[in-house]
Amino acid sequence: MKRLFTLVFSALFALTLSATEKTITLTQAGTIGELYSYTEVFQWTMLTIKGPMNDSDFATLSSDLRNYGASVISVIDMSEVTELTKISNGGFAELKALTQVKLPAQIKTIEAGAFYNDKNLVSVTFPEELQSVGAMAFYNNQSLLQIKLGSKLETIGRQAFLNCTSLVNDIIKIPASVSSIGEGAFSMLTPVTDFIVDAANENYCSVDGLLYDKQKTVLLAVPAAYKGVVDVAQSVVRLGAFSAAGCRKMTGINIPAGLSEIGDAAFLYDEKLTSLSLPASLTNIGEDVFNGLDAMEAVNVAPGCPILSSDNGVLFNADKTSLLLYPAMKTAESYTLPDCTTEIGLSAFYGQKYMKAVKLPMGLKTVSDMAFAGSVALESIFIPASVDSLGVSAFESCHNLKSVVIDANISTIPANCFIDCRSLSEISLPESIKEIANAAFAYTNFSTFVLPENVEKVGMLAFSYMNNLKSFYINPKLVYLGTSIMYNLVFNESNNIEDVYCLTSLVPVAGSDAFMSISDDGKTNWSIMQNATLHVLKSARSSFKDTSWEESFGDLVGDATMEEYQNALASARQRAGATGIATPTTGSRAAKTAIYDMSGHRLPSMQKGLNIIRMADGQVRKVVVK
Repeated sequence: MKRLFTLVFSALFALTLSATEKTITLTQAGTIGELYSYTEVFQWTMLTIKGPMNDSDFATLSSDLRNYGASVISVIDMSEVTELTKISNGGFAELKALTQVKLPAQIKTIEAGAFYNDKNLVSVTFPEELQSVGAMAFYNNQSLLQIKLGSKLETIGRQAFLNCTSLVNDIIKIPASVSSIGEGAFSMLTPVTDFIVDAANENYCSVDGLLYDKQKTVLLAVPAAYKGVVDVAQSVVRLGAFSAAGCRKMTGINIPAGLSEIGDAAFLYDEKLTSLSLPASLTNIGEDVFNGLDAMEAVNVAPGCPILSSDNGVLFNADKTSLLLYPAMKTAESYTLPDCTTEIGLSAFYGQKYMKAVKLPMGLKTVSDMAFAGSVALESIFIPASVDSLGVSAFESCHNLKSVVIDANISTIPANCFIDCRSLSEISLPESIKEIANAAFAYTNFSTFVLPENVEKVGMLAFSYMNNLKSFYINPKLVYLGTSIMYNLVFNESNNIEDVYCLTSLVPVAGSDAFMSISDDGKTNWSIMQNATLHVLKSARSSFKDTSWEESFGDLVGDATMEEYQNALASARQRAGATGIATPTTGSRAAKTAIYDMSGHRLPSMQKGLNIIRMADGQVRKVVVK
């Protein structure tokens, strides 16, 4: 997939500077800002610092490195620094080129986020005097080779080493001195097979390589390289946040009957876990617990659980008003949600491999962010009138989704809602839509797209990379087309457009790049509309003359009509509603949910002539009233 756009943030003059090694020797603490200019920082690849240094010096250096040297500084040697005893919050965070750091021997504290997201950091010295490692201090250091915990270490913050995936040490040893370990501190460490806690430690222990508190009431970490089925100690009442996350070889986990809490992301990315059995004792569960379970076939909850329930392996809250997880590898090709369900939770159907059809209940209110994202078998969907909230990326990458009917009273098609639905070619949108947000229909397969009547704003990249798109209808009320802080692209790389019909009486505000293709280096190449015709109302043709609209198109003609637009809109709605919205039928007693005339306008009741009626079961009927 080509990049949609490229952003490069750097000072232009820095491009001509050569890489250098720099040594800063302090003779007095508090003076580091006098020993170099910020323009030098752009050149530093290797930095050595010597002499007395205080927190103020460190703050100055840290700010300059992150603001000016983040993309170039590779090695920092502070081994000869004196007086400094801590690496402050975020001190060396997100230094993209950083590979090696030597810390002063007297450092006692590495504060929160000190080396956050330094993805290329290979080595860092852990001083023997080190007493505290803060929350997320080494978070996402994906190149870090070794974690060495000294005998004076006392506290390790939450997620301190989360997702350090390149470690060469497959055993993490916890010294006797450690009195506090935050949840997620040692999770998702890909090569780790065992945790070993010093027998003299009064606060923590390890059993079969798993890390627990001393009383074995909290499971803190399952080694990420653990193979097979994990047996959790029967005394455990809480699975800590990220406790079994990233265990890509774990095929099962036996959860004790007395478990009461599951922390955030506890099973995140456990891609070989096929089933879960949750006890009735559960009273609290965190966020993102079930995300990334690519092999999951069923989640079963024991009867009597006050917060969760299950139905044939599908996970709900206790009263089934919220569907939390439809397992990715559940093999049924169709599914009907319970009538009582009012919410489809975050990523609930994410990555589902087999479900072709789903029937949503008429009382459904919320389709959350990424609710059906990656449901690659889903072919069609009917979103009922009761829905008042449709989430970001709700149907992203539903590769076989062909037809959509949205009858919901929503005002926005949210960002990325149908992005990468590469088979989507038919849709019926409600009159209530006023905005189509960024990239909502990027990478779809429409040959014709008609904006509904009341759309006022279209976001950046909303119709980009639609390479089968030949005709596009702009409704009469459109005001803004692709106004965005970064790029104003709307149709980027939608290269086959032949005709755009604009029914506005005034020229809509359009970004200068709305109709352009942008190259990967961020430069405008050419108008993708150069071979297309812009059709406008005869009365509005003079208004479009000598505007960016006319300049972008091959031809400008004043032959667009409201009748043609209304016919195109009605045709789009009829096609989407009549081509097999795959919902189980409910018989002749299905209720009417909407009535339209031949022009696609919604009617309060049936009128004389041909009425197009959408039923509650997703079917469309035509009724002639004489």
